[in-house]
Amino acid sequence: MSLARRAAFIAGSLIAAAAIAYVWTRPAGGERAMLAARTAPGAAEPAPAASGIPIAMPAAGASAVRASASDGVGAEAAIADYGQLVLAALNGGTAQQAGRAAQLISNCSVVDITRFSIEALKSAGQMDERIANRVIDETDQRGRRCQSLTDDMKARTKELAERAIAGGVKGVGIIYAEAVRFDPPESMRQPLVNALRGDFLDGDPYSARVLGLRGQALGLSKVEAHAYGIAYETLAPIILPTSDGNDPPLTDQEEREAAALAAAWVGQIRKAHPPAGG
Repeated sequence: MSLARRAAFIAGSLIAAAAIAYVWTRPAGGERAMLAARTAPGAAEPAPAASGIPIAMPAAGASAVRASASDGVGAEAAIADYGQLVLAALNGGTAQQAGRAAQLISNCSVVDITRFSIEALKSAGQMDERIANRVIDETDQRGRRCQSLTDDMKARTKELAERAIAGGVKGVGIIYAEAVRFDPPESMRQPLVNALRGDFLDGDPYSARVLGLRGQALGLSKVEAHAYGIAYETLAPIILPTSDGNDPPLTDQEEREAAALAAAWVGQIRKAHPPAGG
């Protein structure tokens, strides 16, 4: 196996393992595990943002979209495919619908690599065959529903995530960060930090990883950014790098301050979101 393929395999395995850990320990919020892929080494580049012109709604299914307009995030129960959910969000939907649509697009973007990674873990005997088959089946089901997403819809991820953040919707911080290649406009830096911090405190350690890696560029102090990296390494089921190796070293005092800050956050999160079986 070439070095490039080996690196891709390792990255994919980490993605799958992280996804599995979340899916099976936090069923209600398991889909956010797919976002691990968006900050993993070698993650695909996002599609460029498109204009804010509404996408035309196909005649077929338009009535279903209108019927679900008041359903918010629960609209999946009334609509058979993800494309209609995204259309509902793009054509006058609520902030909650925009956030859900952004999550669906993001989740769909990693279906193939997730399936490949689980298959690899199963073949290598590193994952229980029964669980692997179940996750593969669920991944295939998701993949079929993802087929209704068009390139135009996918290119509107940034717009959807930004609307969701403005509306206080949780679970879209990483999606927006990735959509702007971790370099948001000045007006969105603090909203993005707030969104990532909120998702982290709501139990998503991967948001802390983004703040650890990119926090200083977003306006955080080096102590705060380092504290998020420590918190991520404490809480995440699978550890990915939290530094590019170019960060200036912290003083002993700064290290202590960062450790204390991280410990306070971790304690807060574990109290609000105790581990499964704990």
